[in-house]
Amino acid sequence: MRKLHFMSIVAAGVLAATLAQAGNDEKRGQAGFGQLLMNPWARSSALAGSNTANIRGVESMNFNVAGLSQIRSSEFVFSNTTWLQGSDTRINALGFAQSVGGGSGVIGLSVMSVGLGNLFETTEDQPEGTGRTFTPQIFNGAFSYSRIFSNSISGGITLRVVNESTPNINATGVLFDAGVQYKTGEREEFKFGVSLRNVGPNVSYRGEGLTFRGNSPGARFQNSVSQKSASLQMPSLLNVGASYDINTLSTDHNLTVSANFQSHTYTYDQIQGGVEYRFRSYAALRAGIAYYQNVFSDVTERTDVHRPFTGGFSLQLPIGEEKLGKVALDYSYRSSNPFGGTHSIGLTVTL
Repeated sequence: MRKLHFMSIVAAGVLAATLAQAGNDEKRGQAGFGQLLMNPWARSSALAGSNTANIRGVESMNFNVAGLSQIRSSEFVFSNTTWLQGSDTRINALGFAQSVGGGSGVIGLSVMSVGLGNLFETTEDQPEGTGRTFTPQIFNGAFSYSRIFSNSISGGITLRVVNESTPNINATGVLFDAGVQYKTGEREEFKFGVSLRNVGPNVSYRGEGLTFRGNSPGARFQNSVSQKSASLQMPSLLNVGASYDINTLSTDHNLTVSANFQSHTYTYDQIQGGVEYRFRSYAALRAGIAYYQNVFSDVTERTDVHRPFTGGFSLQLPIGEEKLGKVALDYSYRSSNPFGGTHSIGLTVTL
């Protein structure tokens, strides 16, 4: 039965990859809502997103929602990210998850906002600037449900609402993510995961900013004419990953290696790898690499300002009278050129 379930997972992943026609770099820049590709969480970004198969907790809502089912009680995560230091871009993310249904299921909520600061307003008539500033609003919120179906298989689904707006133009989209995880081995050391992300209908921008004063056909007077914006598609992703826990070091030291293939609809595919070392439950060190075509080339030939190498750590302490809860400080760094890299710092509380 386990083999049958696992083969179904693999078949679903292969089918999704075929339908997605991913890795088409000729479509680069044609998708909308690039915020959906920005990872605000410290632990998974330190591993370059390679942990599709073994990701756990609130952060799984952003990679493979099946990992949300591993929460036994409650988890709260807050993260602040300085995106490409020097660009004045900041990301705040907040997530909460709670087990339900006697522990077999978990529901999760998360919100993420991207701050770009104040931008100078320009128009066709005043391309040098109007003297006014405005602040774009970039936001998405998600609701997830995940559950354990057997000793080996867990799965889940996420419904996400995404919004981008300026004072006179806005766009709102609704999309979903889905994912499964499978574990096997004598100590469940082998893990596999498949997730499909950012699937939803096309979205167009609307608002007063797309109107102008013009003449109606056959009339001598002017009125407001509304222009239609181009229809934008979501940046859909397919992730297929695996991980292996090396538990033979000692009871105090554990090592996990992970790998992931990310199939992208609108740019190059990526191959991601990561390694995590844990000392008991007190500390963890992480490192990762994300490889795609031309990643080591000159900046004019690359499709991403981020360089391939990532790293980070966690420091964790028990809390509560019985010390069953945990509080952790998480940090990650993603190298970039130009700019000064991306820094994420987070707080994770598990009860």
